[in-house]
Amino acid sequence: MKAIESAGERDKRRKRNQIILGVIMIGLMLLSTAGYAVMNWEGTGTNSGKIKYGNYTLLLENGFWTTEINGEKFYFEFLPNETSGGNNLNLGGLKVYSDKPLYIVSQDSYLAGKVATNLGNSVERINPACISGENCTSSDLPVKNCSTDNVIIIKDYDKPTVEKKEKCVFIGAENYLDKKKAIDEFFYRLLGIKNKE
Repeated sequence: MKAIESAGERDKRRKRNQIILGVIMIGLMLLSTAGYAVMNWEGTGTNSGKIKYGNYTLLLENGFWTTEINGEKFYFEFLPNETSGGNNLNLGGLKVYSDKPLYIVSQDSYLAGKVATNLGNSVERINPACISGENCTSSDLPVKNCSTDNVIIIKDYDKPTVEKKEKCVFIGAENYLDKKKAIDEFFYRLLGIKNKE
């Protein structure tokens, strides 16, 4: 016969499960990013390309375009002229996320990992979450909302999209390739590499 749990025991078990799930999600995000980098390694370990974009220099390193800003390295799969979806967008810069928790809503660990890789050194922590108004009842993920929490939501859209509503940023596209491009667009805009058009 199963013992009856008190409300405190249920809450403790639920919180423990959320922490375990969060650690697993972050691990998957980081491992998938590292795996992608290893799979796309060109074998030379040297820079095989250099592009100047405005005041920024992008170097091709092991299949990723990189740039360094304030001593921090950022990674992109696509060049700025290959991305779209963020016209007339003001994201407020990296300081919006600095030393604050960031929540990611995504069904795809690689796409979430792209975000985690570029923001991991700036934010206080990164956790998977569910956004209020969505079907969160069957999930052990914490429910967050756009008025109080920094949340990045990666989902399907008819066209490449990067838009901000309150403290949430919605990123997506119809297909996987364009979703990856939209994430790069988000970072190009956030870092000021691409200005408002």
